[in-house]
Amino acid sequence: MSVLHQKENDDLILAPAKTQSMENEQKENKDENRISSPVESLMPATSLDRLPSALKTMFTKTENVSPTHSPENVPKWFNNVPKEDPNYVNPTKVMSDMKKDVNHQKQKISKDEQNLIKVSDQADRPWYDDEDDDMKDLLQQRPSILKEIDQAQDRRLTPEENMAVIKMYGGVMFPGGPVEKTPKSWLFKIRKALRADSIEKQKQRDSGIESQVISLRNSSSSSTSSSISSFNGFSKSPSPETDGNSDEYSDSDEDYSKIHKNPVNEAPTKTRPCFKKYGAKDFKFLRVLGKGSFGKVLLAEQRNSQNYYAVKALKKDAVLDDDDIECTMIERKVLALGVKHPFLCHLFCTFQTDSHLFFVMEYLNGGDLMFHIQQQGRFDTERARFYSAEIVCALRFLHRKGIVYRDLKLDNLLLDYEGHIRIVDFGMCKLQVYLDKTADTFCGTPDYMAPEIIKGMKYTHSVDWWSFGVLLYEMLIGQSPFNGCDEDELFWSICNEQAYFPRFLSKEAKQMLLLLLEKNPATRLGVSESIHGDVRSQAFFKPIDFNKLEKRQVVPPYKPKLKNPMDVSYFDTAFTDEPVKLTPVDKEFLDNLNQMQFKGFSYTNKVYTDK
Repeated sequence: MSVLHQKENDDLILAPAKTQSMENEQKENKDENRISSPVESLMPATSLDRLPSALKTMFTKTENVSPTHSPENVPKWFNNVPKEDPNYVNPTKVMSDMKKDVNHQKQKISKDEQNLIKVSDQADRPWYDDEDDDMKDLLQQRPSILKEIDQAQDRRLTPEENMAVIKMYGGVMFPGGPVEKTPKSWLFKIRKALRADSIEKQKQRDSGIESQVISLRNSSSSSTSSSISSFNGFSKSPSPETDGNSDEYSDSDEDYSKIHKNPVNEAPTKTRPCFKKYGAKDFKFLRVLGKGSFGKVLLAEQRNSQNYYAVKALKKDAVLDDDDIECTMIERKVLALGVKHPFLCHLFCTFQTDSHLFFVMEYLNGGDLMFHIQQQGRFDTERARFYSAEIVCALRFLHRKGIVYRDLKLDNLLLDYEGHIRIVDFGMCKLQVYLDKTADTFCGTPDYMAPEIIKGMKYTHSVDWWSFGVLLYEMLIGQSPFNGCDEDELFWSICNEQAYFPRFLSKEAKQMLLLLLEKNPATRLGVSESIHGDVRSQAFFKPIDFNKLEKRQVVPPYKPKLKNPMDVSYFDTAFTDEPVKLTPVDKEFLDNLNQMQFKGFSYTNKVYTDK
């Protein structure tokens, strides 16, 4: 019993030990199987074993796809990604391509501008390098007070800034002194009787003058001398009388009717004026030649002389309202410089009164090209070639001085008494444009504006050559190369369309126009280092001897038919028939006007006068 009992006890002790070891072995096998198995359970293994085989696959994820889960056996609804549409456009890719294209265009424009800036390695006699100019330091370095003005054009200049502008452009010749008042006889009076000087009276006056001219011509024909003494028919204007009750410097019709004229096509100026400070008392107004928002242009006689000039009168209130003092001084600077070239308008002097600014320039009595082309429709090739060649000489002179003209058009090209071209109106000029300096101002006459101005690009002298191409096109064909019902349509035409060339146009003229009307300013004819060479070397200008032309040794193809130096037949009768009066400035404005800001405007051109 004891042995048997002991054996049973041994079995009872060993049995649990055997069961525990077996359970441990089974757990280890299961763990090994779980680790080695490719099936990764999404739930505990004990719970997974209780599920039917059909549901086990829903809670397991295999690393290696079994044959039952191959793509061929996957149902259609399992992966319903749509197929790629061949016409599908990815908007993100389109936007990216557009940005790349914009950047590419910007780089191209910048490259073209850099090529365009390289006009020359060094400036050929910059405009401010002038023997007669004692303001070189101020001209080379603009006052810092004007930097704000360049950045904020909506702010009006203060009187101190206006004084700085005038001083910067050389307004130091005749400083100080009281400002004389505008003579009452010069000002417009609001009366119905003002227009008593009717057209009939003007005709009677002109007929009387013609008879005097004929008699003078007959009397002077016997004289072999062509000196000034042969023109003694001029009546001396009476010296100004200073009467407290009468108007100073008054001009009566009797004085006007007594004026004798020179023979046909004689120069409007017979003597070289002396160098001094001129004022209102030195001139007498005779006719109105033109007018605009700025003021008027009048024909004037220098008292006690045989000289006639065109006087441009600007109202001070208009100049200040538009902040045009700098433009006014630039015009004075370029006009004074024009004396050194035969095809630019020459400045005699400037002076001012309490209400107006005056430019006294040579009188170009041949009329502008707009007037002539309206009379004839278009010019023949020889006449257009002659005018355009003289314009080329004038533009090259301005460009060598670092000046961009920016307002080349038919209205600004006048003929002198011999028929030669003169460029006038330099108010839109940009100075000191050479080397790496450019301009970006949006300005000019719409029909003549270059594409780079319209697009807002930086530009140099190339814009003048585009305007020259439009001008030559108008002279040869009689119409503008680009048209539009409004400015937007016109600008689109200029930037995108090509000009039409009629059959009657010569091959040389067409080639010249194509090169000038090139949209890309870097390759346009006239720009330095252009692949097309110099403008003067083109086939269109082959018959022109430019050396003789600049010396005025080439006879013009057309000579104005002038009755006398004061003839105004080439100016619009709408202006010439008007009373010779200036528009008065508001009295309240004059009372509050600081005249010191115009100090230094008075100027006399030393080159033009007899020193």
